[in-house]
Amino acid sequence: MSINRVLKSVKQFFAELLGEEIEVISVIPGEGGWKVEFEVIVEDEYMRKRARKDIVARYQVQLNNKLEIVAYNRIELKERGALEYNERGE
Repeated sequence: MSINRVLKSVKQFFAELLGEEIEVISVIPGEGGWKVEFEVIVEDEYMRKRARKDIVARYQVQLNNKLEIVAYNRIELKERGALEYNERGE
């Protein structure tokens, strides 16, 4: 199974779900499938009106060997341009 097929599956699923382009930061094969982590910029009109930076959300995704997404969760949040995520995901 190629990483390109994994990336295509994840990008297509989340483009439909989130309506945003994602930036994949890791792809790790495992016995039961794949684990992928990515970031997406959450452009928020509320934040922009208050002169705040956009938010970057980091997600973790699990795929089975058929490249079906079986689980995902948002694991962290940070302001765009921040160097690190904080512990509470803010």
